[in-house]
Amino acid sequence: KKLVDIYNLIETSIIEEPPFSVRDGGMIKIGHNKVLDEFHTISKSGKNYILKIEKKEKEKTGIKTLKIKYNKIFGYFLEVSRANSHLVPEEYIRKQTLTNAERYITPE
Repeated sequence: KKLVDIYNLIETSIIEEPPFSVRDGGMIKIGHNKVLDEFHTISKSGKNYILKIEKKEKEKTGIKTLKIKYNKIFGYFLEVSRANSHLVPEEYIRKQTLTNAERYITPE
């Protein structure tokens, strides 16, 4: 019974021809796990995911110049020009002040 359960789990979750190394990823079938499917989509179309968040934040705040950027120190962050910093929502957490801009992060 247990071997049958293990066989069924492998059969329903692992792709037909998995990569040689687990590090290569892509072993789990799409549709097997909703959360993994979401991560897979993000990893394959990360730029689009970031652009969607940027668009959502621009619409939410009304800050047309808001940008999502990345650096090795903070990872992803929101950058807002000083002229628009008064429009920043309370939930934004200030991480850095520049000459002409402020950088923020959010829990998301």
